[in-house]
Amino acid sequence: ERFDLFKRAATSVEPAVKQGLISNLIVVDDSESNLIEEFCTSKTWIVYKRVANRNPGLNRNEAAIISKADYLLYLDSDNYLNNYEGIRTLKEFVQSELPDLISISCGTEYTTKFYRKFHKKRIYPIFYFWVKIGEVQHLVRRHILLRHPYRVVKGYTLDAPDYLWSRIIPESSHYFFNERIQNYMTYEDSISNISYRLKAYPQFWNYKMASKELIMSGYILTPRLFEVLFKALSYKVISIVHNIMLSAKKNLN
Repeated sequence: ERFDLFKRAATSVEPAVKQGLISNLIVVDDSESNLIEEFCTSKTWIVYKRVANRNPGLNRNEAAIISKADYLLYLDSDNYLNNYEGIRTLKEFVQSELPDLISISCGTEYTTKFYRKFHKKRIYPIFYFWVKIGEVQHLVRRHILLRHPYRVVKGYTLDAPDYLWSRIIPESSHYFFNERIQNYMTYEDSISNISYRLKAYPQFWNYKMASKELIMSGYILTPRLFEVLFKALSYKVISIVHNIMLSAKKNLN
C-alpha cells in the first residue's frame, strides 16, 4: 500500500518535469522495501538515494545536499501534484522576484475564496498575523536550507514553515500562494489523516522553537513573536487536553 501511494506521488511529478516546470524529482528513500528503488532507477527524471535516517527532516536535508536546483518544493509521499497551472504561476514568480520562501496553501477551493477576499493577488508578502487556514507546504531556496537545515528535537522534526521562517527572518523575503497545488491520498497512519490532537505536541515543539529563534534574533515584543507564542500555547493546551482524555478513557476501561 505504501508503495502504491509513493508511485502515485512520483508519477504526478512527471507532467511537471515534461512541461519544464520542475527539473527533476529527488527521492530520499528510508523504506525497507526494494520496490521504490526499482521504480526510481527506471526513470531518468528521478534522482534516487537510499538512506537509513527514517526521519522526514533529515531526509529533506539530504535532498537539499543532492539537488543542483536553486529552489526545492517538498512533496510528502501520500500527496500528489494536481495543479500544474499553479506550479507554472509559482515558477514565473520565482524567476521574476527571487523569493526566499513561499508558503503554499493546502486548503480547499473555499479557503482560496476566503483568502482572495483579503488579497486580490495569488501570491503576496506575508505580514504579521497573516491569514492562514490549515496546513501549508513550502517552496524554499536551496541555499537557505543548506545554511539552516531542518532540526530534530526530542524526536520531533522541526519542519513547519513558521519555524523555518523564524530562523531566516533577518535575511528572508517570505510570500504566500493562496491556492493549493496538491491533493491527498490518506491511509490509516498517513500524516494527512492524523487528527490535530495527535499533531498538537509536534506542532507545539515547532512553535516553541520558533519563538526561541525570534527572541535570539532580537524580535522581542513584536507581533510576530506574540503570534508564534500564542500558537505554541494553543497546541500545548490541545496536547494536554488530549492526554487527559486518553487517561480518562483508560481508567474507564
